[in-house]
Amino acid sequence: MWHIMRKLPEKVAHLLNGCEDFFERIKLYVWESDTLEEFEAKSADMLVDFNLDSNDCLKHIYDIRED
Repeated sequence: MWHIMRKLPEKVAHLLNGCEDFFERIKLYVWESDTLEEFEAKSADMLVDFNLDSNDCLKHIYDIRED
């Protein structure tokens, strides 16, 4: 988790036009979600909000989450 959270800004920052709200929201969802379902629902909504739902890097992270 530490590695993902450290690398995430470098992978998506260029797509966010300096929007710090994304990083604050993802930190909140990662560290304060009580269940996997809660995290997945919140993060899916956030990806749509920031137009990142088709980002290949984020899709890859999601796809390998259970490895």
